[in-house]
Amino acid sequence: MITFCCVCRGEIGIKRFRRGANTCGPACAEQLRAWRRQERSQRFCRHCGREARKTKAVEPALTEPQGMDIRGAMLKALQSLQRGQVNHESVPV
Repeated sequence: MITFCCVCRGEIGIKRFRRGANTCGPACAEQLRAWRRQERSQRFCRHCGREARKTKAVEPALTEPQGMDIRGAMLKALQSLQRGQVNHESVPV
């Protein structure tokens, strides 16, 4: 029976096949261990064994400062002037 390496898709030798190896040699075995380590590190911490933190979605950055919008205040002031209602507190200085 011919079996193939799960890393490089090369043939696995008879001795390695009898031992139940999944790879064709030590270089591919090291690569397979690295892949498995990387996959496991996404679930558990490699050093302490705790579960990995869930990644949170990043909130968009605010382009305008919070509070009163200057353009909105100017627009309200202009609209009140057009109506003839002058409120000196609403006019930005």
